[in-house]
Amino acid sequence: MEIASRQVYNADPTTVVDMFCHPEFLEELGRRSGASTSRVAVAGTTTTVSRTLPAPDAAAKFVGPTIGIVETIAWGDPEPDGGRHGTLQVDFEGLPIQLTGTTVARPEGATTVIEYRGDLTVRIPIIARTVENVAAPAITDALKAQERVGNEWLAARG
Repeated sequence: MEIASRQVYNADPTTVVDMFCHPEFLEELGRRSGASTSRVAVAGTTTTVSRTLPAPDAAAKFVGPTIGIVETIAWGDPEPDGGRHGTLQVDFEGLPIQLTGTTVARPEGATTVIEYRGDLTVRIPIIARTVENVAAPAITDALKAQERVGNEWLAARG
């Protein structure tokens, strides 16, 4: 199942990617998402974040009350306009579910647009489509929350 999201941040691409690679920002995202545990690792412009989150109500009957995720984003080098391309992988611990895709940060006027495109794969016979239909909205909701938290972060430091 294809997942796509578009976010707008009130800063230039370099500032936005720097924010996405800042451990304190990533930890704040974990707190604001309701994570009961969160581990952050940053190596240059590659981030790996492991979180235990409350499972969406509709998914809890399949996965239990919590779900562990490991998200890795690797940003490439800046382009002449400051934009960047990157890769995204989200693994769902202990489950045959994975999201793989790309991310792009590009300037748009005084803002930065971040676009995520990925393929959500569920390898659970018979109920794969049901799980995808539950997981996809939860992923896009998390990305919307990330946009909100990110713009608050930028405004507080701007």
